[in-house]
Amino acid sequence: LIETLNAELKPEHAGFRTAFATVYEDFKRENVSVEEETVDEYCYEDEMFTQLDVEKAERLLAWLGFVKGPKALDTCQICYEEKRDVEVLDHWEASGDISNHKMCAACRANYGKNECPFCKEILVKDEFLGFIAEFSKNIQRNAAAQENVLSMQEMFQVANRSAQLMEHWQLFEMQHDSNSRLVRRVAKMVLDGIFSELQRAITDRGDWLRDIAGVVFRLHAFVAEKEIEASTLQGQALADSIGSILGPMEDPTPRDYGFGPWEGHYYGHLYNQV
Repeated sequence: LIETLNAELKPEHAGFRTAFATVYEDFKRENVSVEEETVDEYCYEDEMFTQLDVEKAERLLAWLGFVKGPKALDTCQICYEEKRDVEVLDHWEASGDISNHKMCAACRANYGKNECPFCKEILVKDEFLGFIAEFSKNIQRNAAAQENVLSMQEMFQVANRSAQLMEHWQLFEMQHDSNSRLVRRVAKMVLDGIFSELQRAITDRGDWLRDIAGVVFRLHAFVAEKEIEASTLQGQALADSIGSILGPMEDPTPRDYGFGPWEGHYYGHLYNQV
């Protein structure tokens, strides 16, 4: 930027060198440690003014308000080297002062765990947030799709898609079985994400509940064993959902959707989910 403007090759850049030299005098007065006499001497590393000193040029442009200033040197709490890319770790739920829970980029890249090495709190990662958002969205999308099926074949397709969500959850738990706090935290966020859908399904007798029975059972187990904190309404919604799922087993005849009898479809899905 400086070299482009300093060349004054375009009409709109005319006068930049003079203006830049003028503001440099003010910059020197405010920064008494600056020793270079001219702005060119300050911004370039060599006497021929061919090698730009990027750090100094950035500092001057930041003082003018054109760019953000360079980050100050900070000490990494792992390698204890002073670097500019040291950052406080992004805690999921910070407790107390975490200002010294920081690492440089190299140490962050080499650190393979998803917990703070200083306080053991879970660190936020996009993959977990993405899993939660996608999981909840799929449940909502499949619930809407099941309410608008036009054939038995279409109902089976949506049901199978919903049932696969339990496989996704099982895989997630197996991948993170050494970090139960993470699994519980994600389970709570999933419950928060589908709570309103559960309430609506109970009220409307939503048939899609049977197809995510495994997820409902698992979330209910988390709450029943007090592994996650849930509101009274959330706990009741899970209990009512289980009642809605198991209720058809007490019916003397299979329910008719208007597309023909279930022919064991409900019981087969429920068996697989359990």
